Amino acid sequence: MVLQLVFARNEAAVLKYGKLEKDSDGLQAYQKYVVSYDAAVADICRAQNTKYWPDVRDCGIQFVSQQLFSHILAQSTSGLDYATFTKGMQRDAGSIYLALTYQELDSHRMLVASPKVRAVTVLGIAEGITRPFDGVRTQATFAVHLVSKWNGHISAGLVASLSIAQIHALRSPLRVWPEAKTFCHYCSRTFDEEHPRRACKGCRRTVYCDESCQRRDWKPFHKIVCKMWRLVAERESFRRVRAQIKQLPLDPVKHFPA
Repeated sequence: MVLQLVFARNEAAVLKYGKLEKDSDGLQAYQKYVVSYDAAVADICRAQNTKYWPDVRDCGIQFVSQQLFSHILAQSTSGLDYATFTKGMQRDAGSIYLALTYQELDSHRMLVASPKVRAVTVLGIAEGITRPFDGVRTQATFAVHLVSKWNGHISAGLVASLSIAQIHALRSPLRVWPEAKTFCHYCSRTFDEEHPRRACKGCRRTVYCDESCQRRDWKPFHKIVCKMWRLVAERESFRRVRAQIKQLPLDPVKHFPA
């Protein structure tokens, strides 16, 4: 209902002025609209044991999927291009949408999901509304979760057991969030002459502002993530895997639910 009012308001402005009074009007209206829904999505996340990322109830992920698809409708009436609108919708709750989407990408969940739940299709939306620093940490947490399901073991064979959607989701965060090249992935400091960027020599996907941040991030977190990302990169290098990724229904506009 609220979203319908947003659309009606936008349509009225277009009829009266030939366009929205300002291109940002639709974005600002939608920013207000999502506040209550973000709270509901946060409740869905809190209802789970987030440490182990268990399967969310079908009704919960269906709601999350619907809210992500609603971004497409809102953008189409905003007068803004997709990239500008999506960046304007980056917010704290973005990482929650992203985390819930990640856990729906394994083969079993995709097989049993409702036709209305298309996690791999809304993945790009969830990534887009997540702030870069939050996105890097959320993707890394997802990688750690997968290793925990393997009882702490990690190997090329185990990574090969991941779904193609999971492999795609674990592509370099520097590709997903290009702005992530500009700040430390541990403390979020922006790089400058005094604190130049230094990349992890293992995975080349994590960057730090100094040796101290790199060292502090290693044992509790990056030691696991680094090996996962290296093996994922190796998996991505196979022509067959790249071809399968290209077959994924990733475009949320083209694959919008009928």
